[in-house]
Amino acid sequence: MIAAGLARLRGFIAEASVELDSSDERRGQEIIERNVWAIGQIFSYPLVVVKREAYLGGKSIHNTGGNNADFVLRNQVTDNALIVEMKTPATPLTAHKPYRNNAYAPSNELAGAVQQVLQDHYTLRQSYASSQGDKPPEYQVFTPKLLLIIGNLSREDDIDRVRSFELLRNSMPDIDVITFDELLGKEGQTVAGVVRRFAVTTLR
Repeated sequence: MIAAGLARLRGFIAEASVELDSSDERRGQEIIERNVWAIGQIFSYPLVVVKREAYLGGKSIHNTGGNNADFVLRNQVTDNALIVEMKTPATPLTAHKPYRNNAYAPSNELAGAVQQVLQDHYTLRQSYASSQGDKPPEYQVFTPKLLLIIGNLSREDDIDRVRSFELLRNSMPDIDVITFDELLGKEGQTVAGVVRRFAVTTLR
């Protein structure tokens, strides 16, 4: 059982690592859809995919507009929703030039992605009851979690950029922002932990 889990972790890391310079958003979504447990490692509870490219609501009376999220996941135990938006590893996190005093503003792509996630959350809360219809709900919106996977910190080439990014994301308590290389780093730590547990078990 441990060996199978270790092989799965290593397979995900190997596949995702190849994409760290990718600008193909759909490719990243496909990898996550097949390996949704990897996101569960961030939140420490099991997750399942409700829908990829999920419609959240918000269409007008003329059937226009509306919001789609890259993924809606749910906590497998409580059914609470998690909205996931994904950009690409190649997405810049900070602006091209410093704003002032060695501080960098977020890139347009990051600022837009944050606003997109907030809009997803707003639409979901507004439209949840009507979107479920008469069927049993596929998920609950007790306190929906918000996750943005974007960029690659190894592309931010100095400490001022990294600091600016950290200050920004830690000022947003309602959104978890994680980069692709951080996601792989978390899985790498999990691999190391599995190896240690396997070694201890074997030695007993």
